[in-house]
Amino acid sequence: DDQSILEDLVQAQIQTRRFADAEFNIARLLKMKDNAGRRDLMALRARCLTMLDRPLEARDALIELTSGDEGQRDVQAWIELGNVCFSIKDMNRSRQAWQRIVAIAPNRHEGWMLKALYQRRTGDLEGALKTVDRAIERRGTSVDPLVLEGLILSDLGRCEDARASFAAALEEQPDDPAARSGLANVIDDTTDDGR
Repeated sequence: DDQSILEDLVQAQIQTRRFADAEFNIARLLKMKDNAGRRDLMALRARCLTMLDRPLEARDALIELTSGDEGQRDVQAWIELGNVCFSIKDMNRSRQAWQRIVAIAPNRHEGWMLKALYQRRTGDLEGALKTVDRAIERRGTSVDPLVLEGLILSDLGRCEDARASFAAALEEQPDDPAARSGLANVIDDTTDDGR
């Protein structure tokens, strides 16, 4: 019942990937009178729900987290909401999330990534390619925008350019599984075309 011990336990459970136990204990913490509405706990709970493959509950928790004045400015919560909504094909909320992220944090790559993913899914490949360029300009150390660029270029049938994007990502992060998979698929596709 000691709150500080319970919070330490939650952190340890998250670090050891025991998300079900962590989510249970976070729910207990949020029921305590002093913790009602604690944004840090709500964010941890949403993360646990995502990791437990309970995206609808995660979405609901993130919608609550992005509500109100403080929630409207919480870039990380909007990013997580956008990712969850995109994964469950909630395109309206996905669009709302990337629009909000781009508005409050235009220099971060995540909003541009979500917009490019949205455009790709809705069939606007040329628009997605232009948007992912904005993500690449702002990406910092993340190779995710390079990988997405490779996927879009592959969708457009520009295999050489796609291969270059995946190779650039692998040059920076040799163990990136998405870049490896993308490169292997482009190579396989060009091999299959030549048969």
